[in-house]
Amino acid sequence: MIKINTGPDTIFRDWKAHGYTDMRKALAESSDEYFYQVGGGYMDQKGLGIERINKYSKLFDLQVSRV
Repeated sequence: MIKINTGPDTIFRDWKAHGYTDMRKALAESSDEYFYQVGGGYMDQKGLGIERINKYSKLFDLQVSRV
């Protein structure tokens, strides 16, 4: 298992303020912050984590092909 060390002073920046965002809007507008929170969590909301993101990317055939 890979653990990413982010402390309380970690700041994730986005390219614009998106306001309330659901997954559709996050994909359409490429909202970095939305996906940071889905993957890593926010406050007391647990994120998916790297293992589940990897699992789902395989299920949706989103793996990076190596040449």
